[in-house]
Amino acid sequence: MPIIESILSNLPNLPSNSKMVNDNGKISFDREKYDNSIYDALSSLTNRYFESFLYNPDFNILGAGGYTPITQASGSDIEVVSNWYLINDGGFNNFTVTPKAYTSVNKSPSGSLNYLNIAANVIDEPLYIYNLNYSTGVQQFNSASKYNDQLLTISIAYRNNTEKVCAVAVEAFISTVGKVDCPVIYLEPSRLIMATQLKIPDLRDIDLGPSPNVQFRFYLQQENAEPIDVDLFYIKGEIGDTPTALQFDHIIEQLRCQNLT
Repeated sequence: MPIIESILSNLPNLPSNSKMVNDNGKISFDREKYDNSIYDALSSLTNRYFESFLYNPDFNILGAGGYTPITQASGSDIEVVSNWYLINDGGFNNFTVTPKAYTSVNKSPSGSLNYLNIAANVIDEPLYIYNLNYSTGVQQFNSASKYNDQLLTISIAYRNNTEKVCAVAVEAFISTVGKVDCPVIYLEPSRLIMATQLKIPDLRDIDLGPSPNVQFRFYLQQENAEPIDVDLFYIKGEIGDTPTALQFDHIIEQLRCQNLT
């Protein structure tokens, strides 16, 4: 049964014996209850979408460096691919992040031309990639108020090329509030899609300062100091509690991947 049909079939019937307004000239309780059920049904439909609030979620658009590998020698705050940047806090970190083109035997799950390979032998200081909109020539992070009091779902499509689990710690960082953590995503061997959730707090009574932005960060973590070798196919963020597949042929997804929104 189609989604819209199943939702509408569960709506209550309009009370045939109810008044539009009560004797005091206000909308009647039964009618208000019915109208609210219509609103809730339509609202649930509008939340069933495939957009990602993370820009270039499947790394389809390369950055200025093209397919050039990034290592610890490259420094920090380096563009990995368009809209994705890497922070290397130094120490004895030893890693390589390489944008790669899909081959005929490595098929894209989203329609993208590219994916990311992350290989690391040692991570003893924070190493993470973060997402921002840089298409206008200035750094434009997502406005924190856009996600006020929202539950967000983060899903990662990947292939772990080792026989050991590795972990990705996801965090939303708001400069005047701090970090909002969510359960770690454990990337098991083989190719899977994993998801986790984080809840942005109610920010309405908080002074967010002159830069009320949220930065979504994805930390790479070793388990028992085991080497990491992971292909990332996409990292998708969406509002709501249910992860949905990234569909490049969805018109909104195309616009985002092409940096047109």
